[in-house]
Amino acid sequence: CLMKNLIKKLALIQQPFPVSSLAIRLAQAALSDQSFLQKTRLWIQKERLFLRRELEKRGLVTSNSVTNNLFVSFQKTGRLLRELNTRGVSVIDGKLFSGMKTPGFRISLRDRKTNNLFLKELDESLACLEKRKLLR
Repeated sequence: CLMKNLIKKLALIQQPFPVSSLAIRLAQAALSDQSFLQKTRLWIQKERLFLRRELEKRGLVTSNSVTNNLFVSFQKTGRLLRELNTRGVSVIDGKLFSGMKTPGFRISLRDRKTNNLFLKELDESLACLEKRKLLR
């Protein structure tokens, strides 16, 4: 019973995306490599711009992010996320972020091939929802 109470208390303060001690050590090593940091910054900027433009072409509104993630505003988030999930695409529902008032989802930047695959699955998901009149 004491262990169950401890687990409940720990769950209340647990980070939504915990990081292992190995990941922390690897991050520290990466942060000391200035060449790697510059290359990574440029890659993130390039892929973020690419995805923002592609999502905006589809009429979607994205956050003005400076990170390796984009928040995409979308009213019918639950329906779209279910459709994406059936296609093996995982995004983070905005409901998971405390204080978030805007419906939508977060996507993480990936390599160009993966980002293009995401856009293809997004297009198919949106078309499927529109066909079933679930976006109106």
